[in-house]
Amino acid sequence: MRDELKNHYDGVFDEFEIKLIEASGGAFEVFVNDELRVFSKLNLGRFPNSTYEITKTIDDSIQEGRLR
Repeated sequence: MRDELKNHYDGVFDEFEIKLIEASGGAFEVFVNDELRVFSKLNLGRFPNSTYEITKTIDDSIQEGRLR
């Protein structure tokens, strides 16, 4: 998933970095700019169905002006 996201957003942002942070309790959280929560396994109780689920949320946020 990391490589797919990196490829999808190559050139879209001035800077795009993916950090993997160890956590406990089965956490799988995706944030953009440490603020916008894109996905939360803790809230939904599941992993994302595909990378598309993540990119769709990020792309929608860009179009809505919540991300620049």
